[in-house]
Amino acid sequence: MLNWFKGEEEEEEEEESLQDTTLSSSKMLRISDELSVGERLAVDARKAVAAEALGQLLGKNVSKNEVPVVAVLGSGGGIRAMLSLLGSMEGLQETGLLDCVTYICGVSGSTWAMSQLYEEVDWSTKLPTKDISDKLVGEDFSWEYVKELIFEKGHLRKRMVKAASKEVFSLTDIWAATVSYLIGTENTSTLSNHQESANNGQNPYPVYAAIDKDTFDSEKEPHPPETWFEFTPHECGFPCHGIFVETSDFGSKFENGVKTEHHSEPDMCLLQGLWGSAMGDLTYLWHYLKEKVKNLVHKSHDEHSEDVFYQSGGFSCSFLRTVWDDLKFVYKTHKALSHWKFGTTFNYLYKCPLEGKDENINNIHNVIKKEFLSLVDAGLAINCAYPLMLQEKRKVDVIISLDYSNGDVFMTLNQAKAYADAYNLPFPPVDKKGQKPQDCNVYSDASTPTVIHMPLFNDSNKNESTISDYGTSKMRYSQEDIDRLLKIAKENITRNKGKILEEISKKMQSKE
Repeated sequence: MLNWFKGEEEEEEEEESLQDTTLSSSKMLRISDELSVGERLAVDARKAVAAEALGQLLGKNVSKNEVPVVAVLGSGGGIRAMLSLLGSMEGLQETGLLDCVTYICGVSGSTWAMSQLYEEVDWSTKLPTKDISDKLVGEDFSWEYVKELIFEKGHLRKRMVKAASKEVFSLTDIWAATVSYLIGTENTSTLSNHQESANNGQNPYPVYAAIDKDTFDSEKEPHPPETWFEFTPHECGFPCHGIFVETSDFGSKFENGVKTEHHSEPDMCLLQGLWGSAMGDLTYLWHYLKEKVKNLVHKSHDEHSEDVFYQSGGFSCSFLRTVWDDLKFVYKTHKALSHWKFGTTFNYLYKCPLEGKDENINNIHNVIKKEFLSLVDAGLAINCAYPLMLQEKRKVDVIISLDYSNGDVFMTLNQAKAYADAYNLPFPPVDKKGQKPQDCNVYSDASTPTVIHMPLFNDSNKNESTISDYGTSKMRYSQEDIDRLLKIAKENITRNKGKILEEISKKMQSKE
C-alpha cells in the first residue's frame, strides 16, 4: 500500500539506487594509516606552488623538498568565525603567505566560509569575499521567520519533508535549513565535487572536522582520539582507526567493509549544518520545533483538503501524498526530538572486519556494533581541530591557529596542549605566565610543530572593537559590522607577515 503514495520522482530515485547498488557493491573501505592517494597527490602539487611562493618571499631558490607543511586552523564562532576566516584569507593572500599554506582545517563557523570558497576552483587567486559576505547583510535575526521559512514556506519545507523520508533523518536536517538561511545560500553541491578545487595544488587542501557524539559524551577529558572524525574531498573517516570511506560513498550503507546499499552523498547544505551544529540555541530549538510539530498536520489539512476535495470530487492522490509526507515529517521530527538526535548517518564501520588492526585499540569493537553514527560540531571538544593536524601522516611543521572563539583566548591552545600530552603527540612547550593576548603568539621547539596562536581580538586591536560586539548569537550584520570584522581579521595577518614568514623559514632551514 505504501507504494501508492510514492511519486514518479521517488520511484526513479529508488530504481537508480538499486542500479547503483548492483554496480558498486564491490566498493570497499580503505584501511591504512597513510594519506589517501588523492590527498597525497594534492599536497605534493601544493608543495610545488609553495616552493615558488617561498622563493619569491625569501629571495632565493627553494626546492619542493625544503617546503615545510603549513596548516591553518580556523576555529568556530558562528557568523563571526565565518567572516573572520574570510578576512584572514585576505590577509594571507595580500602578504603572499596564502600560497605557502598546505592545509586549511575548519571547525564549525569556519567551515561555512571554507565550503563556499571551495566552490570556486581558483578561489585563492581571486577571493569571493564580497559575494559571500553580502549575503549576510540584513535586518535583525528572527527565529519566528525561520520557523515560517522551514515549516511553512517554499523549498526549505519541501527539503525537510524529503529528508524525513530517509532512515537517517535527524534534527541536523532542520538545523541545516536554518544555516542556509543564516549564510544566505542553500548549497546543493557535494564535498567530493571539491576535488577539482584541491587536486592541482592551486588551493590549500581542505579538511573539515566533526566529532562522534557518543564518544564525546564520555566523561574522559581530554576526549580520546576516536572522538574525532574528518571530512576531505577524497575520503571521510575516523583517523584514529585508520579506516576510511570515499567521500562520494559517505552516507551509503556498508557492512563487513563492503558497500551494500548506495545512497546519494549528502549535499554541502546538510554538511554545513552538521559541522556547525553547536552554535544553535538548542533549548530554543526544542521549544519551537515542539510547537510546530503539534500544529503542522492541522495546518496542512486546512490549507489543502477542502480545495482538493471539492475540485476533484473526492480525495486526490496528490492530497493523500501531501498528508502522508507531512505525517512522516511529524513522526520523524517527534522521534528526533525525543532522543535529541543530531548528525545521524549510516556507520561505514558497521561489522567491519579487523584483520590487520589491533583489535584492542581505541574501543573499536563498540564502534563496529553500531548501525548508525551521530556526528556533531567538533567545536564542542576543541574549538580548533588540532587533533586532525597533529596526525603523523600529515607531517605538519607549522600550525597557524586563527582563533575566533569567545571567552578565554588561550582556551583552545590549552586544550590542544593537554590533548597532545595525554596522547603522546608532539607539541611545543606553552608558557603563558603573565602573557597578554597578543595578536601573534609563537610556541616552538626543534622536535615539534611550531604553533602560531592568533586570537581575533587581542592587545593590538583592543581599541577597535571587542568580542562583545560580535557575540556568537549575533545572526545578522550591518555592512559596517562586516567591513570592520573583515579588516580586524585581515590586519592580524598583515601586521605579522614578518613573524609568520620567519617561523616558516626556520622550519624550512631544518629540512635543508
